[in-house]
Amino acid sequence: MGVYICLLLVVFLWGSSNVAVKAALSEFNPAALVFWRHLTGAVVLLAVLCATRRFTWLKAREWPAVFALSFFGVFLYQMLQTTGLVLTTATNSGWLGLLAPVFIALFSFAFLGEQPTWAKVAGITLAFGGALGLTLGDLTSLRWSSESLLGDGLVLLAAVSWAAFSVLTRGLAINRPPLVVTTYTFLAGVLLLTPVAPWPTSLQLTGLSLRAWSILAYLAVGCSAVAYLLWYRILGRMEASRAGAWLYLTPVVTTLTAALIGEKLMPSSLGYGAVILSGVWLVNWSK
Repeated sequence: MGVYICLLLVVFLWGSSNVAVKAALSEFNPAALVFWRHLTGAVVLLAVLCATRRFTWLKAREWPAVFALSFFGVFLYQMLQTTGLVLTTATNSGWLGLLAPVFIALFSFAFLGEQPTWAKVAGITLAFGGALGLTLGDLTSLRWSSESLLGDGLVLLAAVSWAAFSVLTRGLAINRPPLVVTTYTFLAGVLLLTPVAPWPTSLQLTGLSLRAWSILAYLAVGCSAVAYLLWYRILGRMEASRAGAWLYLTPVVTTLTAALIGEKLMPSSLGYGAVILSGVWLVNWSK
């Protein structure tokens, strides 16, 4: 039962992060936001690791796996996703991001030996359809133009990168507690982000509003440190394709979160949410 509570928390944190990132980009350069978000998250995780007396040094043979996870799950994914949100519309970004669970399932079937049962395939398809409908709302809102084409491509590549990270997390099976792996992944991510960070002016934190500081803290601690830690724990106990299906619920959280800040909530959203839940149930509990 504990793994499903973890999944719900991850869905909430990552679903609400879409709205938080969009708000933060009004005061942050994309690369600066990614850098400070993960540096802060790394510091928090390292402090927890030391406070709980669980700090251990990795062995030399474990570092390549950690850097592989960090490259796909922190550096590449976050840079592509955050930059894509600047260049494309929220609608396009929403449905392209929904392809991540599809890629997770495909990679899991291809590389982890997970069995593509009819129930899993039907559930993934059903959940994807519901998430697509929820994100698009009206098909006329989908916009493919020269202005957003680059952003669309970046968000699509981010979905592939996240799928690679999720499959690697389960496939590499680093024999360390999730807190240790998450901390080192974030530290490695900061090292990878440092050369591409917009030094020095764009990294200055002076002049930021209290709202921007609050959003940064939420993204760093909640949506990064805590959510990644939970995701590692989940993938250690559940098939990647089953866990990935839960990510289809993030548009539900995004829609509800956006409604809280004044965006209109359509009645059809509840129907699409029910479709998504049905698909997730098929993947996780059907025989």
